[in-house]
Amino acid sequence: MSMRYITICCTILALSGCVHFESNPIPPSVELSPEKLDLDIVETASARVDFGIEVRPNESDSFANIEVLPGLKVSDVHPNSPADFAGIYINDVILSVDGVETSDVDTLSAIADKSRPDQKLLFVIRRGTAALEATVIARESHRSVPLRELYRIDPIASRAAYRTQIVQLSDGSDAAVIEVVGMEDNSPLGAVGIQPGDYITAIDSKEVTSAQELVRELIEDYAPGSNVTLTITSNGRRLEKQVRLWNPGRYIARVQLWPLFRYEFRPDPKKVIFQFPEFLPIYRRHVTDFETHHQIFLFFNIHTSRARPDESTYP
Repeated sequence: MSMRYITICCTILALSGCVHFESNPIPPSVELSPEKLDLDIVETASARVDFGIEVRPNESDSFANIEVLPGLKVSDVHPNSPADFAGIYINDVILSVDGVETSDVDTLSAIADKSRPDQKLLFVIRRGTAALEATVIARESHRSVPLRELYRIDPIASRAAYRTQIVQLSDGSDAAVIEVVGMEDNSPLGAVGIQPGDYITAIDSKEVTSAQELVRELIEDYAPGSNVTLTITSNGRRLEKQVRLWNPGRYIARVQLWPLFRYEFRPDPKKVIFQFPEFLPIYRRHVTDFETHHQIFLFFNIHTSRARPDESTYP
């Protein structure tokens, strides 16, 4: 009986030595925003005009023989725009503007750059088999509305969004706190009961007074999978929450027991290899995202494939 146990233990040790783990892919690094963002709009010296249309190359509708035809096809006309008032419709083809042929989107953009507000331009368009002339009165583009900051996002460590808020304390003084605005479904905050609307005031007993400061510390000062203590205020109660930051985890990348078999796996791009036995394979299976290849005795091959997302089939 003891010999059997020794054999089992040796087998387990041999297998464990043949198993190789790797960490799951870590998301790309995030460029941290400055504490104060510059959201002012830089005004250009000259106003740009707007015709109120969206255009695209005038390609033929045949999938078998795609050909670019003269003009630009109108894909959208904005309501109450200069083009709308001029009577231009979707699917009209703009052949020229003030005598300049328009077979390229950049040409129309260059005409808009050189035009002035209230300038009249003659658009020659084709509608079906009829050539028409439309008078478009250029209009100054609407002045952009300045950007407004919504919140700061930590897409990696806590997978949540935060906003700096000023609240009034019981003694009448004001203090800056970090409001949890939202979180992803797999956020570690939700796992410990932290909810949107809760306030974070400290991390590992260190006071934080801005959302960007909290995001920076979580991403730069803590490794994936670290445990941190967040001091929060929820429904008027002060709580300490132990949070384990996001951890990419590990996967079995290779299992090999020579000369019996070999198994390899990669998640992205997907690759799975199984070979039995290893020194002279009777069976080998190779799987990728879109293909599966079976090989038996090195002579018989079965190959199957699946359509890629960017591949289209037509009847």
